[in-house]
Amino acid sequence: QDTKNKYWHPEIGFNYRMTNLQAAVGCAQVKKLNSFIDKKRKIFWWYKKYLGGLKDITLNQERKDTKSVYWMVSMVLGKNAGKKISRDNLMKLLKKDGIETRPFFYPLSKMPMYRKERRYSNLTVYNLAQNGLNLPSGTTLTEYEVKIVCEALKKHLS
Repeated sequence: QDTKNKYWHPEIGFNYRMTNLQAAVGCAQVKKLNSFIDKKRKIFWWYKKYLGGLKDITLNQERKDTKSVYWMVSMVLGKNAGKKISRDNLMKLLKKDGIETRPFFYPLSKMPMYRKERRYSNLTVYNLAQNGLNLPSGTTLTEYEVKIVCEALKKHLS
C-alpha cells in the first residue's frame, strides 16, 4: 500500500484472515443489522433534505427496484461545481471545519497491476473517482450533525 495515497495498491494482494474476536463481533452485529440499515437510510434522507437546494451535486441514488442500505452517503460534484472548487480542495476545507470525508476509490484500471490489461477507457468511472466524496455517515450521527455538514457544504459550494 502506498503511504501517500489512501486506497492505492501497486500490486495484487489478498487478506482473508479473520480473528476469532472479529468473527464474534460480526455475529453479534448481524443481530442488529436491520436497525443499522434503518439508521443509515435515515441519515441519507437527512442529507437529501438539507442538500436539496444545492445545485450541481448528485447523491447516490436508489433504483426503484432496489432498497439501498446506504453503506456510505456519496456525493459527486457536477461540472459547474467542479469548476468552482475541486473535490480535493473541498475535502480540505471540510477538514478545517472538523468534517472528515473520504474520496471515492481509484478505478481498478488505474492500478499499476491492471494498467496493461486496460482495453477500454471508461471516462464515467474516472470522472466519478475524481469528483466523488463520501460524507460522514456513521450510525451514531444525529440529524443536527448532518445539518452542520450540509451547512458547511453549502458554504463552500455556493
